Amino acid sequence: MKSALLVLWSLALIFFALFANARGAGAWALVIVGAVAVCAPLWNMVENKGYRSFPAVRISLGIVATLFVLLGVSIMSGSGSSPEIDDYLANSQREIAAFKEQYPTEDNSLTWEYRRETDPMTDKVIRFACLRSANGLDVGYEMTRAKLCLRDGLGNPDAILILEQGGQFMCDFGGCALQVRVGKEPAARFRASRSSDGSPDVLFFADRRRIEQAIRRGSVLSIQAEVFQAGLQVMRFNTEGLKGNF
Repeated sequence: MKSALLVLWSLALIFFALFANARGAGAWALVIVGAVAVCAPLWNMVENKGYRSFPAVRISLGIVATLFVLLGVSIMSGSGSSPEIDDYLANSQREIAAFKEQYPTEDNSLTWEYRRETDPMTDKVIRFACLRSANGLDVGYEMTRAKLCLRDGLGNPDAILILEQGGQFMCDFGGCALQVRVGKEPAARFRASRSSDGSPDVLFFADRRRIEQAIRRGSVLSIQAEVFQAGLQVMRFNTEGLKGNF
């Protein structure tokens, strides 16, 4: 009798252990509770050196049967999938695919884009030359690209760094430092400041002439800046082909 009960308990424990390994931590808790509930009366019988605790044996067998029923219900309930969950996963996969298509890891085909605008107050022509970063950036909650723009014709010429789809540069109103590297040259420190309206996704280089010289000196320009909730991010620009006067 004792041997049969021990074998039954061992088989039940092995079966539930296999189930728990596939189902996770919650199932392991079920195994532990079941093992204690079944083992306690058996251990009591061994200690008493007799088989008089038949009510305890019946309770143990009832617990084993109940656990097997719970196992079956759990497997049956987990075999299907909720339509809401399926729709959510499908939408997530589509969004990820769209992000990857819009912001691939590396796109070396991007070139300078030029445009001109007329200042309505002075009728002066403002010239822009802008270049998107070859690499996409993870700004913590979405993917984006950086844009490097040179602007002439409106007072002092500017060099501007922009995050296209949100994100915040970590730069206070007193300015901040960026690391800029031309090709394989050692990185150099460049000063930058926020825009006058406080936009967190825009930085202005303090020395336009110096950054333009760096752009024209090589074919690849890397800029490192700190982004809120994303840490230090490196933006790479393929700078070849910039026109002399836009």
